[in-house]
Amino acid sequence: MVTNETEVMPIFADTDAMQIVYHGTYVQWLELGRTKLMEKTLRDYEKKAGLEIWLPIISLDIKYKTPARLYDKLIVRTWVKSMKAATIEFAYEIRDKETGEVHITATSRHPLTNTDLDPLNIKKHYTELYDEIIGMI
Repeated sequence: MVTNETEVMPIFADTDAMQIVYHGTYVQWLELGRTKLMEKTLRDYEKKAGLEIWLPIISLDIKYKTPARLYDKLIVRTWVKSMKAATIEFAYEIRDKETGEVHITATSRHPLTNTDLDPLNIKKHYTELYDEIIGMI
């Protein structure tokens, strides 16, 4: 399984009045992890095929385990959980870099589309990309 680990550190703007990471901040970090994971795979394929691929979100499930706090050093771990012909699902974990304590787990689902949001069946039409993503699981 191919994973990406991205380090983040909450700043004051990421927290609430109790200096606990605001629940919506995690969504931005999930996107960062997903972008870093797929950066090479999708961008290289887009350049080669001359096709821009979008991943709009259709579902997001976050389980909040323990609060992260201002200035904690955190690791956003991201991987491809499943891949279908035109839909990809990612899994995530955000944990404390020093203690390993898990703050959240999450999954998100995304159709693969063109810039007009038309679905792309990459299994059928872009087999090389599909195989590369399947190889990440």
